[in-house]
Amino acid sequence: MNKIAQLMKNIAGLQRIQIRLINLEKLHWKTPEVRAAAVLVRNTFNTFEQKWRDGMGENKFFVFCIPSYPVYDGPPEFLHNPLDTDEKNQDNFVDGCRNLKSGIAIRIKKMQDDRARLLSLHNQGALIQVFADFDALNEELAKIAEQEKSTVLDFNKAVQSWDHQLIASLKQNDLQTRFNAIFADSSEPLIDRIRKREESVEAMADSLASNPSEHLRKEQVAMTQNYNFGDNTTVGGINNGSNNQMNVNMNIVQRDHKELKDALQQLLEQINSEIIEKETKENAVNAVITVSTELEKEEKDQEGWKVVESLEKLGKIADASVKLQPLVSKIVELIGQQVSNFPPINLG
Repeated sequence: MNKIAQLMKNIAGLQRIQIRLINLEKLHWKTPEVRAAAVLVRNTFNTFEQKWRDGMGENKFFVFCIPSYPVYDGPPEFLHNPLDTDEKNQDNFVDGCRNLKSGIAIRIKKMQDDRARLLSLHNQGALIQVFADFDALNEELAKIAEQEKSTVLDFNKAVQSWDHQLIASLKQNDLQTRFNAIFADSSEPLIDRIRKREESVEAMADSLASNPSEHLRKEQVAMTQNYNFGDNTTVGGINNGSNNQMNVNMNIVQRDHKELKDALQQLLEQINSEIIEKETKENAVNAVITVSTELEKEEKDQEGWKVVESLEKLGKIADASVKLQPLVSKIVELIGQQVSNFPPINLG
């Protein structure tokens, strides 16, 4: 994952802790709610770089509720002195809670500053506000997830309101034609609905951080887009102002999947020649780019769900084209043969 997008993911994790810590110090240190919060804190910090963990290990919440190893693993035991009184343990717990909340607020600010600095270094200062909006959206999702006493109706209203906020943010930042913000999931459990939205915001951030030059106003008559995958691999797309033409030059690093690379190239060329709406064509090109981006990553870093989602999107676009259908099917077949770590792909 791009460093900029990773910082946003870290911020979202800290926001979830912040919400969970609200009024936690009012509880007894042995309650299940405190244990659950300790697990959340440990698991969140376990994924961070060492520099984001440094300085937190002396916090009484960590010492008290989490094993004090270099990486916070192991069971969420409460490491207290058995000779201490219950009152002493409670005081240590409350003190740790308050200091942890203060420390997290400082780290969130430092992460946001680091992210803004990286964006500025890449001449993408205009995206600073976009990522700030994503932070706010993730924080709102964390609040919705913690509303355990709310009714189903309240949950539905909260999620619907969040969807409107996302759409408004995309429009405000001229991203409404780049990302689909529609979720048809009202019948799914709340936890799945929230996770889907968290993953969507994360994917948007990763896409923006990886392909920042796509962030251009759509009303421009002509524009050039360059997608740098971070490994000297570049896909360039040129929109010449026509609704039905997008010239694409694809130069994928040829590792172990030459046949797959050739199939992706052929698919891009066919998309280019198809007479379809500009937005549909751009969505198709972006889907191919996502597939090639993930395949060029080391296997441990690949996010298979992005490939599956993109190919299923391509499958729907290809339904209206007798020429695109066999190409998409061939790519799905090749991935099934050559890549073992992706979930099943269903083209319908």
